[in-house]
Amino acid sequence: MDWSTKFSVRFHSVFLIIALLLLYGCAHQIRLQNAKSYSYEVNRYGIKNGDIVVSNNEKECWIEIIGYITDDTTRAFWIAVQDAESRGCPEKWVILDSNGGQLRPARIIANTIRSRDYNTTLRKQGGICNSVCPFVFISGNRREIPGGWTNAKIGLNQPKKKGPDGKWICSGRYEVSKEFVESMLPSKAAYIFYDAIAKTDCWKMYYMYPSELISSGIATGIRGDKINSQSFT
Repeated sequence: MDWSTKFSVRFHSVFLIIALLLLYGCAHQIRLQNAKSYSYEVNRYGIKNGDIVVSNNEKECWIEIIGYITDDTTRAFWIAVQDAESRGCPEKWVILDSNGGQLRPARIIANTIRSRDYNTTLRKQGGICNSVCPFVFISGNRREIPGGWTNAKIGLNQPKKKGPDGKWICSGRYEVSKEFVESMLPSKAAYIFYDAIAKTDCWKMYYMYPSELISSGIATGIRGDKINSQSFT
């Protein structure tokens, strides 16, 4: 093989290598451009008597509602929803740790959760969901109870109202929420949920634990150890 032939072979080999490297670089750039960009920030939106916290990983976004549910909560929750949905997570969860609050704000939050296809669960360590909080819990597309060693539970009772003297009294008007409950849960689960409220006045609490929540259909399953929110304790 003369020198011109050898030069031609080497030139074509080098050209082929360069072309392959360029193609790889283009393909890699396309993959980067098409990849999801996830934010891993933890944002807190302070509310009176509580907190709303937004965080995420590459698969899930979480909005934690901590403390009493009031009108202030609904305003902060809507900001948190926009924050969470800007992160592009495939799944969205609302995590509850609330001892109660006001019924109207709870229903507003619940309607937002259902219309925007969020799931609901309780905080893994010692999560509670009492009084009006269960109305938020039942709005989740999937409604899961934390698994493992946990004392998570929900507490049901009738709503309160202020009497003529300004003091809180049991309203006894649990029926105002019956249609709402039936719109959120399957018929059997709705009946059990509603019946528990009807039988429990506002100064008492009927607690439902994971086994009863799942057997009744109020909860749809057990949540594993997949929650890794940085703000969990």
